[in-house]
Amino acid sequence: LAPRDRRWLWGALIALMAVQIGEAAAAEVRGALTAYSAGPAAAQALIEHRRIHPGESIGVAGFKGFAVQPYAPDNLFANYEGGAPSPAYYLWRRSERPIPGVSEAQWRETLAAGYDRVLLSSFNLMGWNGPARFMADAHRAGYCPTALFPGAMVWKTYVLETDDMMIFDRCPPISPRRHSPR
Repeated sequence: LAPRDRRWLWGALIALMAVQIGEAAAAEVRGALTAYSAGPAAAQALIEHRRIHPGESIGVAGFKGFAVQPYAPDNLFANYEGGAPSPAYYLWRRSERPIPGVSEAQWRETLAAGYDRVLLSSFNLMGWNGPARFMADAHRAGYCPTALFPGAMVWKTYVLETDDMMIFDRCPPISPRRHSPR
C-alpha cells in the first residue's frame, strides 16, 4: 500500500480497536455490578426457606421461574409436575404443557391455590402498570412481597428486558390495636 493508504488503514484499525476496547470494558463493568439472572439468588432464598419450613409449599408463576431450578437439588415448585421431586427442570418434549409468561389469570390462579410462598417471574412483560396490578392481586389474596431479586438481560449497551423475580409470602395476621381508656 502507498504510505498515505497505510496511514488511513492504521487510523481506521486504531479507531475500531478503541471502540471495541471501550465496549468490552463497559460490558465487564456492567457484568461485575449487575446481576444477569435473578435465578441463583432466588433459588438460594427458596432453598433456605424450605430448609427452615420443610412442610410449606411453593408455587411459581411465569416461565422464567425455571431459572431457579438448576440451582436446586430437586423440583421446588408444588405446581410443576404435581410437586414431584423430579424433574427439577423443564422437559422439552411435545407432551409437556408449555409454560406461559405471566398473565393476570395465571397469577390469580396461582394465588388462589393457597401456596405458602409464591415466586413471580417475568413480570416486566406486563406493561407499565402491570407490577402494580399484580401486587394488588397478591395483597387481595393475602400475600405480601418479601423479596425482590433483580436481573437484567442486556443487549448491546442497554437492558433489553428485566429478569426480576419476586417472592411473596402469606401476610402476617394483623393484630387488633388495644386502646387504653383515657
